[in-house]
Amino acid sequence: MQVLKGKSVYGGIAIGKIRYWHKNTQIVNRFHISDIGKEKEKFMQAKIMTIQQLGELYQKARKEVG
Repeated sequence: MQVLKGKSVYGGIAIGKIRYWHKNTQIVNRFHISDIGKEKEKFMQAKIMTIQQLGELYQKARKEVG
């Protein structure tokens, strides 16, 4: 028999399938940036594209949902 301990969602006794989550270790890659201006430009372009995409999603939602 395997015993699992953790926080319960509901106090008391429960019968059923148990699902549990394993926290994975995240790997952080480090990079040396030689051209800061180029990186800033890439960031600004990504920001502009994100704003455009959010605007399109907003318009689509207004059209479909009202």
